[in-house]
Amino acid sequence: MNRSFLKPGLTALGFLAFFGAAREADAQIPQASAYVGAAPGATTDNTAYGSWINRPEVWGIDFMAVDNWSNISGPSWMLQPWGAWTVARPGRRMMISVPMFPEGTANGLQNGANGDYDGYFATLATNLVANNLGNAVVRLGWEFNGSWEPWRADVSPTNFKAYWIRVVNAMRAVAGTERLQFCWCPAAGPQAVAADLCWPGKDYVDYIGMDIYDDGWPYTQNSTPTLTQQQNSWSNKLTMGTGLNWLTTFATQQGRPVCFPEWGLWDNHTRNGGGDDPTFIQNMYDWMRVPANNVAMHSYFDYTPDAATVADHRIWPGAGGTFVTQFPNSKTKFLQLFTGAVNGATLWGSTAVANTASTAPYKLDKLGTSDWSHWGTGSFVHASAGGTQISNVTQIGGTIGTNSLSTRYASWAGGTPTATATNNQSYIFNNAVTGQGWTFTVPASSTPRALTVLWGGAPYAGTNVKLVAHLNDGSAPDFTVTRANTSTVNLYTTTLNYTAASNTTLQVTVTRNDNSPGLSVDLKGAWLTGGGAAAANAHSGTYGAKAIETSTPSYHNLYQIRTCATGSSYVGKVWVKGTGRVQLRVFAGSFGTQLATVTSVSNGSWVQLSTPTFSTGANTQLTYCISDSVGTAGTVYLDDAFLGISGGTNILGNPGFELGNTTWTVEAPYSILLNP
Repeated sequence: MNRSFLKPGLTALGFLAFFGAAREADAQIPQASAYVGAAPGATTDNTAYGSWINRPEVWGIDFMAVDNWSNISGPSWMLQPWGAWTVARPGRRMMISVPMFPEGTANGLQNGANGDYDGYFATLATNLVANNLGNAVVRLGWEFNGSWEPWRADVSPTNFKAYWIRVVNAMRAVAGTERLQFCWCPAAGPQAVAADLCWPGKDYVDYIGMDIYDDGWPYTQNSTPTLTQQQNSWSNKLTMGTGLNWLTTFATQQGRPVCFPEWGLWDNHTRNGGGDDPTFIQNMYDWMRVPANNVAMHSYFDYTPDAATVADHRIWPGAGGTFVTQFPNSKTKFLQLFTGAVNGATLWGSTAVANTASTAPYKLDKLGTSDWSHWGTGSFVHASAGGTQISNVTQIGGTIGTNSLSTRYASWAGGTPTATATNNQSYIFNNAVTGQGWTFTVPASSTPRALTVLWGGAPYAGTNVKLVAHLNDGSAPDFTVTRANTSTVNLYTTTLNYTAASNTTLQVTVTRNDNSPGLSVDLKGAWLTGGGAAAANAHSGTYGAKAIETSTPSYHNLYQIRTCATGSSYVGKVWVKGTGRVQLRVFAGSFGTQLATVTSVSNGSWVQLSTPTFSTGANTQLTYCISDSVGTAGTVYLDDAFLGISGGTNILGNPGFELGNTTWTVEAPYSILLNP
């Protein structure tokens, strides 16, 4: 879609729902994101949108303006608010649509291919890193295959490819960009040039995108679409040139995951659109869930500057809840399918063919900001400051050993017991049959995390391998990926984005998926982001509750009312630290009869406060309440609350406060804070 009108201070066309997650008792869907306007105001709206779809860890999306190089190379008015927004909550990330040159530039592709613009993109990379956006996804020169963007590639596909490679190299050369990624994104359908003629090569692309809308044939403008037309339109979306079938085939050939930076409805008064078309919402949802399509990200386009003159796609009611969409049936379907799980748990992954060049080793210490590990010759090497969050492997049958291949490179610093390595080629293998291989664990909680596993199998056709990710509290469905190796494609990166409904672990198992004798499943490394070490005043994660109390009790509370099982023995718990004191109380129903209570003592370190065991009796609801009722002046910190059968399921929502105030009623002097 044409974005050339974007200027500083103007609200851009927006889109949302990119990079999503699993719904309870349903197959997983990619992680959600939102673009609901331009920075700086969009950061607040983006947060509100996350609440609307119950995805508080939504990612953000914005567009660089196309009017001059200053606004393309990273203006502070845009990057500063997005950087602050990103670091304010674990799990957030940005996708930034970056023009290749300003509108009105003569011979832009040729000049770029000659290296005339390298410095602007090096400056952009520097500004991204300086503003805590060094892990952004850069959607460079989007919809290049169409005829409407200044960088339209039909002018010269050769120059487009050469220019793309120069931009990626210039940005990757800047320190701190090891986690920066790039999205190559054509518009759907037959356009001015075939998209695959503009492919720069998988070494310069991390995601293969597509912008796709419910418009075009067989709809007629200003004529109400019929169900048959909507069904025929979807069939066309599958089979047309640069359509969904092409996308699956091309992305699989290139070994890169798929994304939808823009998709959405289209009204019928500005174009041949499908109007209020819930079947399109359902079809896109179903397509994304097919494992073979390997969808990592999706973004519903949900903003309209002027519905009378500009195409309307919007279904979101806005932060104030007052916008009324012209697509009510589609809005209902979207919320039904794409709203996050009630318990907050997510587990979704995508897989790419691994880099094989010695010039592009996996720099484990740069990629794993929370922890990293390497398995190979010598020993289990891991980040010396990572707290061994990634466990060592446990063998599952088979015959194990170590080996090296000149196509499997990793480097690191700050490791233990091996401090540093450059282009290490080793890995561990297990000569196995179906179900045999390796397993290891990483922490999981309501704090969003991302784990990338570097795994594969013997470099021979007929070696089939499998990865399964499982949350050990069972709060989200397992994620599974299988791959069939060849002599040249046999090492993969699978990135798992996840949260859990409780403090638990994510178990990753890699095994053979066939019984051909003498062949192996291999494991080389893993790296973890998000979660990280607990904040100084959080027992785990980075959020916690805090109260500054006086010697006069306020009798105000931090509480939630939960459904419970009748006739059960329950206990209430919470971790407490600080000079202040609180009372943990459990009531029948909504502040009915008090069933259990315990009072904390002042302590400079974390202590778990626990009520006596009590019976729920005939009650179907309980009030879990932390009360300022003691009258000891001081500051108290609280984290990781629990209510339920001892050793059983925690019935509290958001017990570690990682979702902010979600499910909690918060009365002064209590507050729930990041890094309290």
